[in-house]
Amino acid sequence: MKSFLKLNRLLVLFISMGYMVLAMDIYAEHFNGLSVKSIMWIPIVFGSVASILGILVFILFNKVSYYLFIVLMFLSSVVGLLGLYFHNKWRYPMVLEALFHSGIIDFSVLSSFTPIFAPSAFLAMAGLGFLVICFEPWYKEESG
Repeated sequence: MKSFLKLNRLLVLFISMGYMVLAMDIYAEHFNGLSVKSIMWIPIVFGSVASILGILVFILFNKVSYYLFIVLMFLSSVVGLLGLYFHNKWRYPMVLEALFHSGIIDFSVLSSFTPIFAPSAFLAMAGLGFLVICFEPWYKEESG
């Protein structure tokens, strides 16, 4: 029972729950555009799958699950970076124009439409997961 309540194991569970909440929130936010842009399904599907796999990692908590969790956190980083790109790709020309020519950034336009930093939630979850991976690796606990 004591190994079941280890901090790194509980953090894996909370990260998994975070992915579930994130998937539900993104579904609510992307609902109107899902039939138009199928790429909007990526964070919803990934968040759901990451939640299920994270719970599996929490239950198994062995060497294989350690490496599965590493892959999961890497994929979360990729999904977060893709989200940042797709949420902001239309903003880049305006920012570059302001930086190199006019020097004035119209924040009212930049803050319209898609949320600027919302996809970074996947990066934050991955960052927390990588901290758990680096500072409390559980693959060593089996052998020793």
